[in-house]
Amino acid sequence: TDGRGGEGGAQALAHLLNTMAVSGIHDHLAGGFHRYAVDEDWAVPHYEKMLVDNAQLVRLYGDAWAAGGPTRWATVARRTAGWIVEQMVRSDGAFAASMDADDPGGEGAAYTWTPEELAAALGPARGAAVAPALGITPYGNTDFGRSTLRLLGDPSVLSSVRAPLLKVRLARPQPLRDDKATASWNAMAAGALGRFGLQFGDPDLVAAGARALGSFLPLEARVLGSSVAAPVLEDLAQVGLAALELQAATRDGTWLQVASTQAHEILGSFVKGGRLVHAHAGREDLFLARHPWRDDAAPSATGAALELLVRLCTLGDATLDAEAIQALVDRELAAASLVEAPSLVSVALLGGARTVVVGGPAGDAKTQALLGVATRLGGPSTTVVWLPDDAPGRAGFSTFEGKLPGGPQAWVCEGQRCMLPTASPDQLGASLAPPAWGSCST
Repeated sequence: TDGRGGEGGAQALAHLLNTMAVSGIHDHLAGGFHRYAVDEDWAVPHYEKMLVDNAQLVRLYGDAWAAGGPTRWATVARRTAGWIVEQMVRSDGAFAASMDADDPGGEGAAYTWTPEELAAALGPARGAAVAPALGITPYGNTDFGRSTLRLLGDPSVLSSVRAPLLKVRLARPQPLRDDKATASWNAMAAGALGRFGLQFGDPDLVAAGARALGSFLPLEARVLGSSVAAPVLEDLAQVGLAALELQAATRDGTWLQVASTQAHEILGSFVKGGRLVHAHAGREDLFLARHPWRDDAAPSATGAALELLVRLCTLGDATLDAEAIQALVDRELAAASLVEAPSLVSVALLGGARTVVVGGPAGDAKTQALLGVATRLGGPSTTVVWLPDDAPGRAGFSTFEGKLPGGPQAWVCEGQRCMLPTASPDQLGASLAPPAWGSCST
């Protein structure tokens, strides 16, 4: 979505996003996605809904829409984000881990339909008319004779029936929620909500993300409320990355210092023998056996940590050793199998990556407009930062110290080479071409 995939890559991504959006793994009524499909047609899901999956899908659909994709992708991202903030928020503001696959009626009973239930909810005529477009048949598509709702016809059919169908569905016995709240998953959700909230202009999503991440700070445990499980590498890395998203979305510079704090902890306590390790040196009992560089359901801990370090390095965090970070990146890239770690491929493309620095009062409408353009058009490899001269938490970011003019303005920088600032959102948008490759120490 930043222009590097070429025409074939863009077409493949569009096909994937469109297919997922109409498939059975998408919860078309309440928003969000189930864990995976159990058939090759993506008609029948495993009905579990995971925070970690949906956090990444908010960001994916949001970035793809912002890069010029159709409005329906923004709609999918917004409804997925809505499911997170409406269904997964605990009383302390953190996000719960998942919704179970099983419910009192059996797996999928809460989500599936029969023609008779459709008719009861919508009336016989309307129910019979929309059933083919929603994939509801007398024989069903599941082992228990019920149908998972899909979009097989005109997607607009759903808009007129979503509310009454959701009302009926929510009156059924519901799956249980796993209320465990983990730092890394909450951070991924918080960062996605902050980023998409800024792209889409929805401050409520930003606020929900900030509350969730704030509930974990200072970061002392992997699971909220635990005094035993100390944070591991992926927790610090994802918290730092989320803080980078939130400092732009909230115009609160203290998040920038949160990101820098996580980076220093990673370099000080999670490097052993020149390589990143999962657990703090004093907590070897928490070390995870799998390779720290291999991507799984989420980006690898190594990939997330390197991304945080390189982004801060590119931004000009003078408290970090750029040469040491570059050496660490080089060692990790040389040691890992990049086929199994696309997150590390992304890191390889970040060196010298683009940064958009926006100055201006936090409450100013033009400041908000510049930040929104930068986040929408900059692409996933662009770091957007709000950094006026009086921003709290900017100490140590010497690259831009004293250089931002007064009033709302934006700089576009590649590495630490910057264009002249602009106060025009239109001019900023026109300047956001795909970034160059390079080194974070350039």
